[in-house]
Order: sequence, then structure tokens, then C-alpha cells
Amino acid sequence: MRKKSKAINRILFYPLCLMVASVFVPPVLGLFFGMRGFQALPFVRIVFILIAGLFLLLFLLRTKFHPRVFRGFFYKIFLILQVLNCMYLVIGVLYGNDKTYLITDFIYLLLFTLTFLFGAWSFKKYSVGFDQKKFIVSIVVLCLLPLVFKQYIGGASPDLLLLWLCGVIISVVKKNKLHLALLMIVIAPHLSGINRAFLLAVLGGVLLLFFSSKIASKLKISVVFVFLSMVFLFLYNNTGTFKGGQLERRINETLSLSDNKSDADLPIPIQQRLYEGELIMEDISNSSLAPIAILFGLGHGHTYDMTNSKDSSVMSSQLLGEKNTHNIHFLHYALLARFGLIGSLVFMYILIRTGRRAFILLKRASREDNTVELMANLYVFFLFIFSTSASTYLFTSMLFGFFCGISSQAFEYSRMVNIINRRRAMHRDYPLYATRSLMHNYEHGC
Repeated sequence: MRKKSKAINRILFYPLCLMVASVFVPPVLGLFFGMRGFQALPFVRIVFILIAGLFLLLFLLRTKFHPRVFRGFFYKIFLILQVLNCMYLVIGVLYGNDKTYLITDFIYLLLFTLTFLFGAWSFKKYSVGFDQKKFIVSIVVLCLLPLVFKQYIGGASPDLLLLWLCGVIISVVKKNKLHLALLMIVIAPHLSGINRAFLLAVLGGVLLLFFSSKIASKLKISVVFVFLSMVFLFLYNNTGTFKGGQLERRINETLSLSDNKSDADLPIPIQQRLYEGELIMEDISNSSLAPIAILFGLGHGHTYDMTNSKDSSVMSSQLLGEKNTHNIHFLHYALLARFGLIGSLVFMYILIRTGRRAFILLKRASREDNTVELMANLYVFFLFIFSTSASTYLFTSMLFGFFCGISSQAFEYSRMVNIINRRRAMHRDYPLYATRSLMHNYEHGC
């Protein structure tokens, strides 16, 4: 059986290190290099890659480059992703795509699988030592720190906001009112700066919580949600809390969609996203390898000429200039362009699997100790929703593979425990050596 680790929250040490970097790196870039906002984002991601690389190196050295994790179906999905990764690299070379983005795209997909193995191994080693109280305290402190450097950061990072949302959902289902109150207090100063993507993630969390709860709980959730919505609308309409903030601009853009009849009248950010979709469909249809482009995308490193874009923020924030724009906002367009139908199906499977598993775990949360697995599945599910209008956060996330690995290993472990319990229930004389054999298979990744 797994030995209980004396270390507390080691399983979350890696994510928390990334969150600390997200708080302190932007101020350094702003103070010493004059970089802020989207201009600093590529360099922040480089720091994230370096941190992930350090953790992965230590992990591979400790496991002697042969980590033993349970090789379930989710594990095989990530192996398939690496086979596709090599294909996308070849396709990118054949198309003559930009070399810088070709290399970074390959590295990001490779890191998905390596962090997946790291997450799976971390769950097997450290999940018993998880302390929910210290996790919540860490999130609270990390949410307060960005307020000190707000002029350089502009608010909490997306990863931190998604971990905060996981903490809220977990506190609700575990009925910990103190944790929930603390999380609600620390998010208040960030409200004016949150974006549309995070609101979608919050809505996804509320719906997931609603449909997984009992009838009495459904009524409570509905009442609380309506009450909070009324408070939000009051603050929005009658106070200056959100005046001039990012949230006000995003809401106004969204509300204006119902008032416009043609694309030319839409807000510039919405026009930009639709324009990106048109460019993608043109590139796929005009490709010399159109059938391959439909199935496998346009390859790693494919870029777009955005010189005709009306969105100045897109043109000024590109690492290689507007003629070599790599970022596509809408997730469905980005998946189709980068990975084609085949790769898109792989990512859709991950979304459906983690969403379904989170739903099941939420229904059991009040009677089972499943916090680590629940948090992992919730995070991946929320990351997909958050990325629907900002796909780059999914493709560059250093936590996506990590939490998928935790989800996979936790599921295989619980499945194995259920098998043992069922066999013991059916056969009172179920041999001890058979139980040890199953546990041995788990410990050695068979």
C-alpha cells in the first residue's frame, strides 16, 4: 500500500511554484524592462517553461527516467498525442512554417505528456499528504499578492483564478463555510479586472454543481446564484465599482451582440475573432494538401498575416510581428488549425472525460475523500471552458498535463480499490495474495 508522506501538499508544490512566479515575474519585467500586459506574456511563459523543465528534470532523475505509473486508457491518449505531435512537426516542416513557433509548438505538446507523467507519479507518491486547509490558505495568500503589484500585473493570473474556482466548488461540496467565505473575500478586489473567459468558467462551475446536487441543494444553489447575480447587477449599475474596468468593457461587448445586424457593426474584438476564423478556413481550403490539412491541421508553427486586422492590440502584441501572428482566439478554430479533426477529437475526449468524472465525483464528494482527484478534473474542465475564447491558455498551460496525470492515476487507483472491494464482498475468503498482486500492479505501473 502507499506510504503516507510526511510532506504536506507536495502534490501541489509544483502548481503553487508556478502561481508564485505568475505573481512576481510580471512586476520584474515591468520595473526593469518596461514590459506590461500582453507584451510581457511570452516572457512569463518562458519562465513557466523553465520552472516546469526544472521539476521534470528532478522528477526524471529521481525515477531514473522510468516513472512507474498506472497505464490506463488516459495514459494511452497522451501517447497518441505524442505520435500526432511528431506528425504535426513533419507537416509544419513540409509547409515551411515559421521555425520559432514550429519548435515551441512541438515543445508544448511534449511537455503535456511529460507533465502528465509527473502528475500521475505525484499522485501516487503524495496524494495521502494533501491538506485541504493549507491549499485554501495558499490560494487566499496568492490572490492577495497581485493587489500589491496591480499596476504591473493587472490582476490574478488565469491559472490562479481557475484554482480559486476549484477551491470554491470544493468548499461548497465539502460544506466548509469558513474556506468559502475567505475565498469570496479575496476575489472581491479582482472583480473589475476579470474577463469574459473566467465568467464562462464560473458559469460552467455553477451548472456542474447544480446538476450534480440533490433536489434540496439545487434549490439552495439557485437561490444563492440569483442573490449574487442581483448583488452584482446592483453594483454594476449603481456604483462605480466596475467603471472603466476590463469586466465592464467585456460585458458591454457581449451585450452589443444582440443589437447588431452585420459583422461590420460588431465590437472590434469580436470582429477580430471572426476574421481569424475566415483566415483559417481559407488556409485549409487553399492548402496543397487539403485532405491532410482537414485531418491533421496546418502543422506546427503555422502563422497568419494580420496586417489587415482592425484590432491594434493583436498587431502590437505579436512576438514576431503582425505578419506572423500565431495566436487564434476561438478554441474550435485553433484546434482545427493546429491539430485538424483527429487532434481535435483527442482534446474533446479529454474535455468530456474530465467533465464527466468531475460530475461523478461531485455527487460523491459529501461521503468520499476525493478532493485531489476532484480538483484535478475540475481544473482541466474549467481550463477548457476558459480557453473557448482565448485558446492560447490551453495550449501553453504548464498545468494541463499535470492535472490530467493526477486525474488518470486517481481514477485507476479508485477503480482498482473498487475491484478489490467487490471481490471481497462476493467471496469472503478472497485471498490476500490477490489483493497484494493488484496493489503491486498499481505500484509498478502495470
